Amino acid sequence: MPQLNLTPWFTMFLSTWLIYTFILQPKITTHQSMNNPILATETYTHYQFTHPMIWKWT
Repeated sequence: MPQLNLTPWFTMFLSTWLIYTFILQPKITTHQSMNNPILATETYTHYQFTHPMIWKWT
């Protein structure tokens, strides 16, 4: 069985996911809360329910 080297792909995916989760998503929510607080709350709860793995790990 030849060994597949998936480490670069996994590292690239993980770094992109972390940047999106902790940098881009809070900026989107903060920007929406300035215009419409209800929309920001709905975005946060939707993100919370559609990404249960984050809440499982933390």
